[in-house]
Amino acid sequence: MDVRLVCENAVEYYRPDDLPALLEREDGLVWVDIPVCDPSAAKVLTEVFGFHRIAVRDCVERNHVSRVHVYADHVFVVLHAPQVGTSGHVHYVELDQFIGTNYLVTVHGPLNPAVDSAVAMIDTDAVLHRVEQKHLQVGSPFGLSQWIVSSLIRRELDLVASLAEESGHLEQRVVLSKDMGDPEEFLGELFQAWYILLAVRTMATHSSASFGRLSRMVRFAPETVPPLLADIADQFEVVQIMADGQREFLHGVIEFYQT
Repeated sequence: MDVRLVCENAVEYYRPDDLPALLEREDGLVWVDIPVCDPSAAKVLTEVFGFHRIAVRDCVERNHVSRVHVYADHVFVVLHAPQVGTSGHVHYVELDQFIGTNYLVTVHGPLNPAVDSAVAMIDTDAVLHRVEQKHLQVGSPFGLSQWIVSSLIRRELDLVASLAEESGHLEQRVVLSKDMGDPEEFLGELFQAWYILLAVRTMATHSSASFGRLSRMVRFAPETVPPLLADIADQFEVVQIMADGQREFLHGVIEFYQT
C-alpha cells in the first residue's frame, strides 16, 4: 500500500499508520494506491476510511461489470481496462476508486494470474510520474481521478486504432485473395480481431454508463465536478462508437470472405 500526500510542489510519502493524521490536513490531497486488496488493506478501507462493507467486498472480489455507489461524502466506482492475452483472449483488468473531498483511493485487481501485475499499474504509475515531474497540476481528488481515467481511455483508443490497422491488412488480403493461408486459420484471425473490439466496446459502454450516473448523482462535490464526470462519460462513449464502427467494418469483411 502506497500512502501519498499530493501537495502543490511535491508528492510526499507516508506509512499507513499516518493516514488518520493525513486525512485531517488541508495542505494537500491524500492518494492511497493499493496494488492488491489483501486483508490488511481491507482493514484500512473499513476502519480508517469507514467505507461500506459492500464496496470493500467489491475491492476484494473480481467484478465482471463496471459499477458505481454514491455515498454522502464519497463515491465508489469500478472500471476495467482491456489487456489482450494469448490467442486473443481479453482480460478485464480492474481498477476501483474511492473519491472523497480530500482523498483518492485506487485499488487494483484482483487479477487473472496470467496478467502481469505491472499491467494493472500502468495508468496510476503514469499519472504519478507526471505529477512528480510537475507536468500535471492536481487540484482535487476528482481531478486526479480524471487524469488516471483519461490515461485508461487513451490506451483503449490506441487499442482500437491498432485493431483498425490490423483490420485494414486483413481486408486487403481478402479483396486481393492474397496470403490468406489456411481458410479456417484466416477466419480465426478475422473473428479474433472482431472479438477484441467487442470486448473494448463492452467495457467502454459500462464505464460510460457509470460516469454518466456519477455526473447526475454526486452532491457533495463542487459544481465543477459533474461536468467533468459527464466529459469522462462522453470520452468512453467515443471509444464505444469507434469500436462499434470498426467492428461493423470487420463484420463486412467476414461476410465477404465467407461468401
